Amino acid sequence: MLADLVARLARLDTRPTPCKVLLLVEADDEDTRRALGALSLGPQFEMVLIPPGKPRTKPRPQRGLARASGEFWVIFDAEDRPEPAQLRKAVAGVRSLAPWVVCVQAELQY
Repeated sequence: MLADLVARLARLDTRPTPCKVLLLVEADDEDTRRALGALSLGPQFEMVLIPPGKPRTKPRPQRGLARASGEFWVIFDAEDRPEPAQLRKAVAGVRSLAPWVVCVQAELQY
């Protein structure tokens, strides 16, 4: 699943601005750390180790948001399959909204 996610994230079209991808991993999740180490990650990827804590099902995205920069942020789960133009469409959509809108959530497709 991890290799598929990284491949999909690498295909995201974020022109003209490059995208930084923070891969949040529980510090004690040796299997995921080893799997990431075996992948050829592009320069846009950075593994962020999250200290042990709860809940265990997700590595607490607020830790990643503390390291995020830029005008727009997005959170994907490991099982997500974003289409290449998804972020460009989302940014265009947000820019068309009232200035007081600070967060949007896309429809969940499963």
